Amino acid sequence: AYWQLHNWPELSVRSVRTHYEGRGDWVALSEAESPYARPLEARAASGDDAKSQGAAIEPKGSRAAAAAARENSDVALADSVGSDVDETHALDEMAMLRRWQTGTTGFPVVDAGMRRLWATGWMHQTERMIAATYLVDYCGVHWTHGARWFHNTLVDADLAVNSTMWQNAGKSGLDQWDVFSGGLAPDGSARAHDPTGESIARWIPELAGLPKGHLRHRPWEASLKTLTTAG
Repeated sequence: AYWQLHNWPELSVRSVRTHYEGRGDWVALSEAESPYARPLEARAASGDDAKSQGAAIEPKGSRAAAAAARENSDVALADSVGSDVDETHALDEMAMLRRWQTGTTGFPVVDAGMRRLWATGWMHQTERMIAATYLVDYCGVHWTHGARWFHNTLVDADLAVNSTMWQNAGKSGLDQWDVFSGGLAPDGSARAHDPTGESIARWIPELAGLPKGHLRHRPWEASLKTLTTAG
């Protein structure tokens, strides 16, 4: 990750595989709304570092920083309307981004991780990867929106590692993730990190009444009787 950041100073805001910036199914994040607006070289030249950029990068886990990131993400998406992106598509992207941020997507494995992140500043590694691929591959949101959110909410956020992870999630990095192989699908098929759904029961209390196991990950497969009993 650090080697990549050294060789690509704009790793946090520009796709390594530059042709991916032109994907028609992404709503791009404008440079002005970037979570790390200036590349590292520019910050070094001015005597700044990642911890001295004011509101742009606040202490990890800062709710103010996360709230600002959420607002800026909405602004960046709204600003893209009327350019090369259909207005309805952009508004849909904005709604999906907000649901992702708040853990209300309807996919338990995604929502549990995102709610845990907001409450504690931490996520299981598998939750991070599933949440990232869900936002990029299933919602069509540009990876930089997710990078911004993780950077401002994770207590262990690291510029190089976070940027590299999101580049890979966006298929624009050096190590592209094969999300469609099933290992990172958001539909509950990947649950080795939480086989009984204990994390889901904790962070999504509305599903806590379901039997332990796959139904907590895939509640849409539960019978009406099971759902009624679970409350």
